[in-house]
Amino acid sequence: MENFDTLPRDTAQKAEYCRENKKEKERPLKILVAEDVELNAEILIEILAMKGVATAYAENGEQALELFRNSAIGEFDLILMDMQMPVMDGCTASRAIRSLDRTDAQSVIIYACTANSCGEDQELAIQSGMDGFLEKPIDVPSLLEKMKTP
Repeated sequence: MENFDTLPRDTAQKAEYCRENKKEKERPLKILVAEDVELNAEILIEILAMKGVATAYAENGEQALELFRNSAIGEFDLILMDMQMPVMDGCTASRAIRSLDRTDAQSVIIYACTANSCGEDQELAIQSGMDGFLEKPIDVPSLLEKMKTP
């Protein structure tokens, strides 16, 4: 089992770790997509698949939390978390993920995703434990560049 306890909170260093970890495991990058608009999720998942990225899908924050909680340690390299979803919003789900008693709960990269990119939303995302902020529609090539994947 991997030791995620020593990983720093810095997103760039997490991305570096994911890239190296991906090489060691010889597996594709795996992203949890939490998005309540099914069409948006389908498009994003299809684009990611064309880039060789494995995905899991949650239609709300509660499902995202459960998928992460029930996943293997280190299974997800990144979570794309819509901020405004029914049942449980993205900020609440991110706080819940960060509070889980598992070694990768602090190290998994979580990006807030929303069409509303005001400074207040960005601050709320960071306060809830997210690592960064992506405007919708998500620019997948830029996202993958951030993750340093082909």
